[in-house]
Amino acid sequence: MVRFLQQLLVPALLLFASIGLMVVGAEVFLRIADISYPVWYVPDSITGMALRPGAEAIQRREGFGRISISSAGLRDREHALEKPAGKYRIAILGDSYAEAVQVDVEQTFWKLLERQLSACSRLAGRTPEVLNFGVSGFSTAQELLTFRHKARTYSPDLVLLAFTSGNDVRDNSRVLDGDSTVPYFVVSDGRLTLDDSFRGDPAFRARESFAAGAFLSALRYSRTLQLINEFRRAVKSGELALFSAQPTENLQKGGEEYQPPHNSDWAQAWDTTEALLSQINSEVRESGARFTVATLSNPGQVNPSKDVRESLAARLDVPDLFYPERRVAALGMREGFPVFNLAPQLQQIASEREIFLHGFEDAPGAGHWNAEGHRIAGELLAEMLCNNVIE
Repeated sequence: MVRFLQQLLVPALLLFASIGLMVVGAEVFLRIADISYPVWYVPDSITGMALRPGAEAIQRREGFGRISISSAGLRDREHALEKPAGKYRIAILGDSYAEAVQVDVEQTFWKLLERQLSACSRLAGRTPEVLNFGVSGFSTAQELLTFRHKARTYSPDLVLLAFTSGNDVRDNSRVLDGDSTVPYFVVSDGRLTLDDSFRGDPAFRARESFAAGAFLSALRYSRTLQLINEFRRAVKSGELALFSAQPTENLQKGGEEYQPPHNSDWAQAWDTTEALLSQINSEVRESGARFTVATLSNPGQVNPSKDVRESLAARLDVPDLFYPERRVAALGMREGFPVFNLAPQLQQIASEREIFLHGFEDAPGAGHWNAEGHRIAGELLAEMLCNNVIE
């Protein structure tokens, strides 16, 4: 019997030792090669997901960005909760364009905006302080909740919502978006009602479980587990894994965003989006701050090639690619908040200079803003805010 146990035990120990050596070897190799797929997101009972406070990472999936998350869960530096004397605070609400992990912090439009506004004479001696509350994948609904539960507590003087027409309208519809792990608002009898049923969704509850928390903790330190998790994410062809390194955010899913609503689902999505923007405007004003919206740009809108842009418009049977810009601007006129449409100006600049404002070396003209896109957007916003909003 003892001999039999020895015959089983020795191979088992050798097997475990071999596996252990392989794991250690893989960790050493991945660290020497500086290969990692870090995690900087956690589940959140208010917005569905949030940035993990204190996270440090390097992002290479699109562009290159050094990621540092503040103790308050912002992709930003530390900010005091109480507004210091002599500061003019601007809170940025937005999605992946505001989070901007594709570039370093100093290259983001909101950091450039802060520097550019330091020369604004209308500030009358006040120092601009921009706080970035952007989180990749956020809808306008999540941005409203972010203002209510986080941004408002910092007493901003101005709230700037960075509106991404390529996905924001779709993301505000449970039917069109289909993500059961995030909150939505619905319009009923002319009123917005919060649908926070995601809290009871099995997928969301799994993310909050002890086992998921332990796995998330292990992912923070193990490059091998990060690689396995990234492989799982890739196999799912862009679907959000349990803890993917970065939420998948389709920037242009089908072109419907450039067209007037063609069915009841899109009509309802637009109605909800407009109601959300109006509600944010109302709550920001009640807090004593000013509200403004900047509609950003999608790759197709600002492609430097006129032929490419006209081909896309022809395929979608639209006169141009600025329907969402006009609609949000019209809402601003009705509700009394300024709207700055960046895409037409960015299109002109990209065409004149023959440059891509979206994309990086591996995919020029696609995806998020590159450093040049951020730089020009930051300069345009600084000029617009200084001349038309700051008082």
